Amino acid sequence: MPKQFNLTIKAQSKNIPAPSLATWITATNGVDHTKAWNSVCYGNGLFVARATTAFLMTSPDGVNWTNREPVPAGTCQSVCYGKGMFVSVCSAGTFRVIISYDGINWEGIPTLAGTGGEQTTDGTWSSVCYGKDKFVAVSSATTTTAGTLNTMTSEDGENWTSRDVLALRGFKSVCYSKNQELFVAVGTAGAVMTSKDGISWIQRTAGEANVWNSVCYAEDKQLFVAVSQAGTNRIMTSPNGITWTARAAPQANAWQSVCYGNGMFVAVSTAGTNRVITSPNGITWTLRTASAATSWAGIGYGEGRFVALASSTTGNRVMYSS
Repeated sequence: MPKQFNLTIKAQSKNIPAPSLATWITATNGVDHTKAWNSVCYGNGLFVARATTAFLMTSPDGVNWTNREPVPAGTCQSVCYGKGMFVSVCSAGTFRVIISYDGINWEGIPTLAGTGGEQTTDGTWSSVCYGKDKFVAVSSATTTTAGTLNTMTSEDGENWTSRDVLALRGFKSVCYSKNQELFVAVGTAGAVMTSKDGISWIQRTAGEANVWNSVCYAEDKQLFVAVSQAGTNRIMTSPNGITWTARAAPQANAWQSVCYGNGMFVAVSTAGTNRVITSPNGITWTLRTASAATSWAGIGYGEGRFVALASSTTGNRVMYSS
């Protein structure tokens, strides 16, 4: 996915300095530059990066990486951390949910077909996040047939229940706000919905009817920020997940992923002159030069550092903030 990349971040130490976002550095140590990496999260002292294919790598610092193979097969789109485990969801393949308690050893959850109200993992799952003692995943499917449900939930990462809600389809990203006690999902054609429990959802009106690829929340700023790959305004913000305001991006790039850490929002793009933008408030953004002009598809934050991944089939695959 273009994906949203949602993080449940381990508590940071008090003396972590703010990252320098003006300079981005290509990571080369241990990075497999032949894979299309698309999602990264941080948890329990470890960055975990997923490729769309059955490949995965880990890093303690975002600089030095180790390939972890083999992992269960699946076209994985998103990975998050919560409840002492990593959970990755997939849009296709043998397994649609893959879990790990250490980020190194992974187990595939068997695909189960379902039409709602029963255990299922059979769907085109695009994003997963953790909040309120449960994992919540959303689907990018645009139809309502069996196996293309638009949400599912799990309290343990292994047993999932499908949640077929609303007429909205094509979700790209989901995140959770502890402050608001609210799940927010965004997607195609301006799709936005919110939920207090991950089960019952309410449709909301987007700031603009764009394809919203990614959404994140900053607890200390009390602000949701979403980014889009197209449209007049490619950023939108909300203080509560309900009312959204369209914002102009400093450059009309295909913005794919946004995350928040240490007082800053950071978004990355798959194309454009400047493929990184940063903001202290979600409204005023600064253009940054990526370490390489490649397809930056996902970004995460942990231990004072932002880490971005590329889905391109050529060039560099990982960069980090200095």
